[in-house]
Amino acid sequence: MRKLGLLVLVVAVSPLTLSAAAKGAPEEIKENRQLLANHETLAVFDGVNYRLCMGRTALCPKQCGHSGEFANFVIKRYLKYEKPGQYGDPKQKNLLVQVSDYDKKPKGDPKILETVKGLKKGDYVFLSWHHDYVTREGASYPERPMVKLESIGKEKAEELPSAPAAPAAKEEKEATMKEIAEPTTFEIKTKKSADQVKVKIGNDSATFDVSSPSGIGGVTVTLAKGKWPTTVVLRLHLSGLESFAVSSGKTKLAGSVLSHSGNTKRLYLTEDRKQGEREPGTEIKVLDAAGKPVKGLPGKGGYFEITLPKALLDSQPKNVELGWIDFYRR
Repeated sequence: MRKLGLLVLVVAVSPLTLSAAAKGAPEEIKENRQLLANHETLAVFDGVNYRLCMGRTALCPKQCGHSGEFANFVIKRYLKYEKPGQYGDPKQKNLLVQVSDYDKKPKGDPKILETVKGLKKGDYVFLSWHHDYVTREGASYPERPMVKLESIGKEKAEELPSAPAAPAAKEEKEATMKEIAEPTTFEIKTKKSADQVKVKIGNDSATFDVSSPSGIGGVTVTLAKGKWPTTVVLRLHLSGLESFAVSSGKTKLAGSVLSHSGNTKRLYLTEDRKQGEREPGTEIKVLDAAGKPVKGLPGKGGYFEITLPKALLDSQPKNVELGWIDFYRR
């Protein structure tokens, strides 16, 4: 599996925009931006490399937006790290910033691009970005905008203070227990009356067992109370899985297990209609009736199991949509 550093949007968050909104200036698009994590770092520029996307859509590699030149920054140490949101990104070891598209045409904020253009491999930089949760025009999704990129000398870099030590493990545990203290309950609404979804809630976990006599269906899962657990497992009791999708707004997990050609498994994570920025971080398991792994399709009494990636639920969505097809009909 191909591993990439965390990707950020090459845009700057302007305080002028915020002040204009506060003064009642007309807004073209209504937007609510919640800060999940703030990263301020000392980093070293490691050059610009051309990279192709993972080739997962019909638009790849030329039109998907994920192929091009990327500036790589190696994080030396954190100067400041804040995580006001429970699901904010953890500290990173490196950062990739896209600076051109497939045809090597400049892409992103001109000021950031100009700074990157003036860097030499090994230069020290002050590098800052946010992990935001954005709600715009009824849709919600994560964004990681660049806040500041500044070239600094080695002497100045050595003078910069490091981030304070993290809270004690006991304090973190107490905070976590407080967050999940409220019991979690869900409301289930299937598209077909014959379909059934059984929910089992454990210690910071939930398992959804889906049964569908027709093999084609869908369900809306509504978070009625509490929070989405850290671990959410989906079990589809179907004889095949030509297609399935789980959506929580602008974040979507989709996949399939082919009923031919060696039963190839496919799994895609899409954020804000873009595929390939992050790996799904999960897999499709094929299990028999006893819960043991099998090759091919599950057979009688078996099922498909997928642990949902955190990226799908880190915004604590109110509703999650699930759809499935066992076999395509002609």
